Amino acid sequence: MKVILRYIPLIIILLSILLLSGCVQDNSNTNPNSVVNSEPAKIESSPNKQEANNSSELIKEYVDRFYKFIDIQSSDMLKQFASKEGIVFIRTFISGFGTKGGEISETLDVTKLPSDLIFNFVKNEEPVSLKTEYEHGNKDFSKMKLVKSSEKFDWGLLIKPEILNIFGKVIGNEKEIGEETRVYILNDGSFCLAQFAGSGLQYSRWAVFQKTEESFVLRVIAIIN
Repeated sequence: MKVILRYIPLIIILLSILLLSGCVQDNSNTNPNSVVNSEPAKIESSPNKQEANNSSELIKEYVDRFYKFIDIQSSDMLKQFASKEGIVFIRTFISGFGTKGGEISETLDVTKLPSDLIFNFVKNEEPVSLKTEYEHGNKDFSKMKLVKSSEKFDWGLLIKPEILNIFGKVIGNEKEIGEETRVYILNDGSFCLAQFAGSGLQYSRWAVFQKTEESFVLRVIAIIN
């Protein structure tokens, strides 16, 4: 018994050392000065922002190509991005119906386009020249206003009333649009190129491009007087 009592102080000291060792270890886990992985997190660019930039660049490419084929009057160039289903061509008049010329609503066969892109739609009337119709207005993409719209076309129902209805919706309540060119980006990624002459929908020129998997195809050309 005396032997056991002799070793009690030593046992107490050993237990104290063990307890202190455990406390130090626990504190090291929460110590703000302890060493941690200081490598900064990698910040990646937003996929949505990158996607928007890519989309804008692609739209610019097709806008430039559209004005290019009109300027040089090249049907061969037009065929490269025209829809194989044809191009719906419309001409309509908001005022002076029947006195300014005949209404036009045709689906152009892209394999039979006139080489100079001058169309004889209405008998006894002057032919329609795309170069003449689109000669005015800004053609510099960097100066065009890009507007997002919740509207979209029913690509299986490209008839004149429906097309004009969508044009009216993308413009909305903004009736007094100045002389400018705009790009309306639709809900499905397609877009409308619109040239305004300062009278809203009247005297405007439109080109509608449908979004495909990796590009666009021209579906509609519209002249509104």
